[in-house]
Amino acid sequence: MPYLHLIRHAEATHNPNHDTTIPDPPLTATGIQQSKQLNEDFPYHKKVGLMITSPLRRAVQTALIGFESCLEGRYYDHDTVNGDIRSNTPKGERVTLRLEPEIQAHSSRLCDTGSTPLVLQSEFPSLLWDEIELGRFPAKEGDFVADMENLERRGGRVKDILRNEFQSLRMRGGGGGRILLSLPMVNF
Repeated sequence: MPYLHLIRHAEATHNPNHDTTIPDPPLTATGIQQSKQLNEDFPYHKKVGLMITSPLRRAVQTALIGFESCLEGRYYDHDTVNGDIRSNTPKGERVTLRLEPEIQAHSSRLCDTGSTPLVLQSEFPSLLWDEIELGRFPAKEGDFVADMENLERRGGRVKDILRNEFQSLRMRGGGGGRILLSLPMVNF
């Protein structure tokens, strides 16, 4: 039976004081600790077949720190996550981290608007940024306007993505059919 684990990002700099004017906020020291604790406590690292995350900075950081035990070691070649994390995981023996703009945050507030792919690529150079369409992310226009109609359409697209990924995992026999989804606050 396939499983989907939804993980919300750890505490970011906009959370403590509810300051929604901070653009694409990073994790706080508390958020980094929460993510490290998640890495220690999550019981299914060896059963994960795929991890998908929003390309928002806090979600990427939570994914990289919180799931170091199951992600490919190549994501840790650069010291950009929190200044001290390094992976001992052998390269190529773990799961891929997929960036998916469809699961970005649901509002147009600055805290829910991502940095440009070029900025994020400089911070996280080992991630696969070719999947992110320049000009489409982080713009809050077109498919990403924060209204109910677009949110419902995006939710449908995410369901299709997950359905396809589960089918692919079953065909490959990977990860016990578990997918991790690291999210900002999103409603489907």
